[in-house]
Amino acid sequence: MASRTDVRFHCTKRARRSARNSKHGVDARCEAVTLVLAGNPEFGVPVAGHPGLRKMRVQVPAARLGKRGGYRCIYRKARIDEIDYVVFLAVYFKGDVDDLAAELYDLLRAEAEEVLGDPIEVDWEDAAAID
Repeated sequence: MASRTDVRFHCTKRARRSARNSKHGVDARCEAVTLVLAGNPEFGVPVAGHPGLRKMRVQVPAARLGKRGGYRCIYRKARIDEIDYVVFLAVYFKGDVDDLAAELYDLLRAEAEEVLGDPIEVDWEDAAAID
């Protein structure tokens, strides 16, 4: 398991927009999600048929939906030069859509590969700075 100082985060425009526009204020949970992944970057479950993508449940207490009825966060984790990079790709409400279309997963994976292809050119947030 990586130490918190060995984990960097990047949130894509799509993920920021969907979290900000969520009807239950899921963007307020971003710090909690980041802290969970800082401790265990492989916390979520692999997305079947889409190598590298992971999905985790996000509970929004104000919505009183629990994890099963709450939100899903799609992310990609890669280890490069002893550092775990986590790219947040999408956030969606389970009540609106049961799962994302395969084409969207393919698009998200391509987006992650583009970000991870040249990590030096991307703004990353250091997990140690989150507290």
